[in-house]
Amino acid sequence: MPSSSGDAGSTAGTASSGGDARLRPFRRSWQGTRGERGRSREELHCTAIREGISIVHSFVPAGSVNPNNVCINKNMAMMARVLRNCVLAGRPVVEEVENGLLPMMETEGHRMLYVIVNHCSLVPIHNRHELHVRMYHRLDDILQYTNSAAYDAILGQVIYPNAFPGEWHTLVRSNTYLASIYGGSKYNTNLRGKKEAKLVVRFMRNGLMHGLQHAVDRKLKPRLRTELFDRIEIPRMKYSIMPLALHSFQRAMHDQAQLECLAIQYLFVS
Repeated sequence: MPSSSGDAGSTAGTASSGGDARLRPFRRSWQGTRGERGRSREELHCTAIREGISIVHSFVPAGSVNPNNVCINKNMAMMARVLRNCVLAGRPVVEEVENGLLPMMETEGHRMLYVIVNHCSLVPIHNRHELHVRMYHRLDDILQYTNSAAYDAILGQVIYPNAFPGEWHTLVRSNTYLASIYGGSKYNTNLRGKKEAKLVVRFMRNGLMHGLQHAVDRKLKPRLRTELFDRIEIPRMKYSIMPLALHSFQRAMHDQAQLECLAIQYLFVS
């Protein structure tokens, strides 16, 4: 597929009118699968978004490292408009797409290219725990002891509910199932700033790694025990109260050049 600046630039100019042939398979793919059975609306939208981003990604010249690459920035912004006005128009959009992925595409297409193409909102839901675990252990086991500047910078960018002291603790404990996971470890409610952000990413990691230990009420008699939640529902419950935590964590890792080494592109293989 052509990747010259001239071709890519023409794409930006013709996307709104529907004239570029390279976008037609993308349009057909999302239009044709909106009613597909056996896949959630979330999965269909993620598939459509990733296909569109992949088209723009194919315009990137090999070895291109210029952070001010106008060609890529224009085309990524163009694709963001297509997604807003066509694929996602009139549909509920998750916050990490609305306030995470799309703004990066609109204003930082080339600089944030690796994050955009491999964005957490597009990773299959059953693999998102692996994305967080990889980033967490890179942060906790490596950067904490080898690069304190990067460690502090990453934690300083994590977004979580903190409108008042201890807000995220309160929200977690308001969910019966998350409260059972939260109660499995000790979390200091008096910490603030970067130390509190570290608690947030640790809680997310612990829930993903050990959450199923709390999925059955073992106090009940065996015949009364049932599975209260499954592995896929754990990240969904966390998204409901911390919708931008994973996005901001991923973006911060990229800002400190600590994301590509985790090879997260392979998380898209089911």
